[in-house]
Amino acid sequence: MVFGKGINDLSCDIESYQTWHSMIRRSYSPVYHKSKPTYVGTEVDQEWLILSIFNKWFVLNNVQGWQLDKDLLGQDLKLYSKETCVFLPNEINCALKTDMGKNGLPPGVSYKTSNCKYVAQLSVVNENGTRTNRHLIISNSPFECAEVYKAEKEKYIKSLAQKHVDRLDRRAYDALLKFEVKGNT
Repeated sequence: MVFGKGINDLSCDIESYQTWHSMIRRSYSPVYHKSKPTYVGTEVDQEWLILSIFNKWFVLNNVQGWQLDKDLLGQDLKLYSKETCVFLPNEINCALKTDMGKNGLPPGVSYKTSNCKYVAQLSVVNENGTRTNRHLIISNSPFECAEVYKAEKEKYIKSLAQKHVDRLDRRAYDALLKFEVKGNT
């Protein structure tokens, strides 16, 4: 048993093993949950607890170098399954993480004490994994910053969908085109 749940009925040397093992660990390891509490309550579909079943899906859907994602299609389900999972390039997977505001501010908005203004920034991850921040607007209004951030983030996600349209799972592509920033805007 892997983390008390997973059944490895194949070899640890197959390509899907590391992805499967990481999925089981994120879902069922109390040690992992201490450092990554957002995964508490995450589950793996009963079928996917068996490596050979997960492996069949993996072989048909894996894109070399891309990451397994459960959130784009699964919304708030916190479930790894064939219905909720797709493979995404790192730049899309990272872009889907909303830059949450601090101190109750909307996503993508921060307050700069140096000039007593609100700032909206969009975090962009390049294909090589480097992260840069794009300054979008400085304003007296956190709501104006939030609106600008929301519009730019959604436009950015759609541009990434277009960039990878030829390799994305159609469900992922459609979900990216409908992506909306959630939060108190």
